[in-house]
Amino acid sequence: MRGKITNDLIIETTLKILNEKTPGQVELKELAELLNIKSPSLYKHISNLAHLHDLMAQYSLKTLFNILKNADQFESLDENLKSVLIAYRNFALEFPSLYEYTQNTNYWQSDETRKLSDKIVNQFNLLMGGSDNEVEVHKIRMIRSFLTGFIHLELNNGFSMDESVEASFLYGINNIMKTEEKN
Repeated sequence: MRGKITNDLIIETTLKILNEKTPGQVELKELAELLNIKSPSLYKHISNLAHLHDLMAQYSLKTLFNILKNADQFESLDENLKSVLIAYRNFALEFPSLYEYTQNTNYWQSDETRKLSDKIVNQFNLLMGGSDNEVEVHKIRMIRSFLTGFIHLELNNGFSMDESVEASFLYGINNIMKTEEKN
């Protein structure tokens, strides 16, 4: 795979590794081999494994942001909220390693990465009405907690009862929206 080594090529190659491994299993030696360069040459492009993880976190957060932004296209706030929550979960289920990068702040090394995360939180804030008062912060945290907990259990086979996991997720969303209507 020789050629000009760019951040895009490094990310693309790391994505191939993530098809079979988790972020914690990524090794620079394997990345260099797939790029068809010697390990020391990789350090001309990234400073260390933490830098690679930060690049992947940025890529993951950008991807998630774009998915959420595309899901937010309805006139109704309820339909937008439901669509965005479903898109968020689908992202996590389809790309568990990328989802891990969006959640594990230990991979975040740069201000740019934190700003990308803030963009996602701001997207939720806008979806909830755009206020940054204390109640809105609590609502966003409640929704994130529901999503994170549900997705964590689902990715780790934590739902063993026969009832549909999809139906349970929609039940949770509907209850969040009912709570919103009361407030």
